[in-house]
Amino acid sequence: MYTAESIASLFAEGSHQLPYPSATIQNICIDSRKAAWQTNALFIALQGARTDGHGYIHQAFEQGIRSFLVQENMDTTSFPEANYIKVPNVLDAFHKIASYHRQLYKGKVIAIIGSNGKTWVKEWLYMLLYRDQNVYRSPGSYNSQVGVPLSVWNIPIDTSYAIIEAGISNPNEMERLRKIIRPDIVVFTHFGDAHNEGFAYDSDLKLKEKLVMCTDAASIVFPADEEVVAEAVQKSFPEKNHFTWSLKSHGLINASSEKINDHTKVSFSFDGHQWNYSLPFIGAVPVSNSLACLTTMVALDIPIEERLPYFEELQPIDMRLKAEDAIQGCVLINDSYSLDLDSLQYALESLDIAGQTQRKTLILSDHAHGNAVIYEELAEMISGAGIDKLICIGTEVKALIHLVPPEVICYTYQDVDDLFRKGGITDVHNEVILLKGARRFGFERIARRLRLRSHSAVLHVDFQALDHNLRYFYKMIRPGVKKIAVVKANAYGAGSLEVCRFLSWQHVDMLAVAVIDEGIELREAGISIPVIVLNPDPEGMDLILQHNLEPEIYNQHILQKLLTACQFSQDSAIIHIKIDSGTHRLGFAIDEIPDLIRILQHQPWIKVGTVFTHLSGTDDPRWDSFTHEQVRRFDKMYALLSEGLGYQPPRHVLSTNGILRFPEYQFEAVRLGIGLYGVGLPDHPQLMPVHSLTARILHIQQIGPGESVSYSRSFITDRDRTIATVNLGYADGLPRVAGSVGSSFSLHGQLAPIIGRVCMDMTMIDVTHIPEAAIGDEVVIFDKDHSIEALAQACGTIPYEIMTNLNPRIRKVYEHG
Repeated sequence: MYTAESIASLFAEGSHQLPYPSATIQNICIDSRKAAWQTNALFIALQGARTDGHGYIHQAFEQGIRSFLVQENMDTTSFPEANYIKVPNVLDAFHKIASYHRQLYKGKVIAIIGSNGKTWVKEWLYMLLYRDQNVYRSPGSYNSQVGVPLSVWNIPIDTSYAIIEAGISNPNEMERLRKIIRPDIVVFTHFGDAHNEGFAYDSDLKLKEKLVMCTDAASIVFPADEEVVAEAVQKSFPEKNHFTWSLKSHGLINASSEKINDHTKVSFSFDGHQWNYSLPFIGAVPVSNSLACLTTMVALDIPIEERLPYFEELQPIDMRLKAEDAIQGCVLINDSYSLDLDSLQYALESLDIAGQTQRKTLILSDHAHGNAVIYEELAEMISGAGIDKLICIGTEVKALIHLVPPEVICYTYQDVDDLFRKGGITDVHNEVILLKGARRFGFERIARRLRLRSHSAVLHVDFQALDHNLRYFYKMIRPGVKKIAVVKANAYGAGSLEVCRFLSWQHVDMLAVAVIDEGIELREAGISIPVIVLNPDPEGMDLILQHNLEPEIYNQHILQKLLTACQFSQDSAIIHIKIDSGTHRLGFAIDEIPDLIRILQHQPWIKVGTVFTHLSGTDDPRWDSFTHEQVRRFDKMYALLSEGLGYQPPRHVLSTNGILRFPEYQFEAVRLGIGLYGVGLPDHPQLMPVHSLTARILHIQQIGPGESVSYSRSFITDRDRTIATVNLGYADGLPRVAGSVGSSFSLHGQLAPIIGRVCMDMTMIDVTHIPEAAIGDEVVIFDKDHSIEALAQACGTIPYEIMTNLNPRIRKVYEHG
């Protein structure tokens, strides 16, 4: 147990303020929104591209935190009764605190590095060990310069093994992580092209950087078949213990694999013995990940024979929590692949992001292996997370009803069938529901009952990518410039409620929608930050006032409509004045400015929130001179307007392309639109696509030459072909023309061309060259590797049109990183 004084002693040079030096430090808090359930915490005031933690000290203090790690020059007079540990650099100090905790830990530390597969290997290794070993692993994908020290700080001193994932994006990062983790064993999963851009696409430099983690380790686990990795390890660390696996008889463990129905039999030899195990997966990647786990257990000197049956119980890992629309205004988070304290805490933290204004419901099963001690700790976490309703399924978990606060509404059921018989989920309404249960309880049945849609075509919305894109743009925006997130057209097809909840959580300053109904939907969902309505109907000004929305005002007609509504309701309004600087779509012309000033000067109801314009050619260098001319015109009209108003409202002229190409015109605010979704900006490959669309194969048939496929015999086969029917058509938003322009879907990593015309609800693809294709297989329409831009270009349209035409009947799954 640490105290404020013991933490401060690590920084002897600091001018600390410790009115309560003996205050217990048990947790680390980096987000003031989670302070209420992180008792005895030290708040780390981290500074980032989007936010400065020092600005949230007051919020953390109000939630009960009394110890803060801050920059030396921070003013501490607001809360003199708090402990302040002052350091030159907060992130460096955080690393030092985590390193100190690591020094006290005497168990084995296993670092997982590589380009791909780190999280799978970490989670699978945990699943193979935790039944009879006291083992900890870092939560989620906490592998960054902030995630790693958080993970290391949380290592329980009494555990035997700690598995820590470490990821890098740029040079010199791994050395910082190495000093924190100080691993006994390093596991290298796979070397690929992830994060190549951070290393100027120099793979040798990236590999050298990753191997820095091995410097102090006694043993290194790596794939012998990846010659580049094997050669680098053997050359750089010849004195260390090398543990290798191979599918080509090159390793310490030599294996082969055989597909048997939907499983894979892995046979291997080691130390003169032959063994095998079964995996509930097919494909080369799961086999490789399982061999990494097997070889790690050998490196740890853990007997492997008794654990081989556990491989058949391994579960698919996607550490991104997935939220989706559910019945009766609910949001569903299905995280039922595991049940342990670390993963539950990670899941509970997602509840506020997915549904900040909704009641919180947790459906929880018995612990998978009858660990009764876990329930007291679970009760503390449930209390801190603000759970409103707890549904217990099983015989042991009902012990929680006597441990949680009395205000938590509790229900207990023997099993899922008992829940259904007694109508346990029929009365849910406007709740965010977290499913967290052991696999044997079959919580997927609950998920199916709760889902709003059952279409197996799924639009995946990657909030980790959205967060990445936010960070990318925030680095380009000057401090103090406000960020307006454009979420019109259902957030470009991604789902406005869920996206706006996430953006609100990420501290954007304003949201911008197209029409009044979109704004009302956000308000009714409890989203309270300013919402600009860009194209309001003049007849809907009463609704604007009723729901505290802020209209774009682009001519005198709509302004007079708003004034009339204000006078009738006696309500005031904030408006955003649109200037026409040359796009000639909406907005006031220069000769209309005097009348606009006159109207605004003689009324008490309206305040101008911002003044803005739309630049028509910022994406094309051919029109750069016109872009500068538009800004010159805007400046002239803004000067007239602000002089007449007697004050200077904030200005914004730049949207996505403008932010990237004209930083000198950022003014007081900018608009982030299509760039947030990582689409349509080929000169910025660092951006990540947020949308990906998948469907399923419904049917496969063999047809001979001369047979036709789809309507109007639009395709005639020239030879024997295998045709798969996919459950997605033009009613779902796939352009009908895609069937005649050579578009393809992706199946098992290969392109399968569309054959014949796209139908309303189905599309046929040629899978003759993909013999492993099977009914139920997932087909990718577009994702990060099979881009929406390519589909749009082939169909003669733009990504915007495809994104915004996606049918609401398609299930949306929101993946939190």
